[in-house]
Amino acid sequence: VLRWVEESGVRVLPAGETDHRRAAALLRRHLSLRLSYVDALVLALAEWHHVEEVMSVDGRHFGAVHLRPMPVVRIV
Repeated sequence: VLRWVEESGVRVLPAGETDHRRAAALLRRHLSLRLSYVDALVLALAEWHHVEEVMSVDGRHFGAVHLRPMPVVRIV
């Protein structure tokens, strides 16, 4: 997956302090989902940057968290 990302030109977003705060808020809000911090951070970045599509190797929890706009989650 990492090699594909490097070769494809997919935009990889850096995470800032705002993104980390939003990830923490998502974790608190969705305690029952047992989201990982990485999943919450990906969701926070997607929400902030209005990402249309997120690629994940494990996106099972993503559909339960509602963002605006909601990105399409592609499992790779």
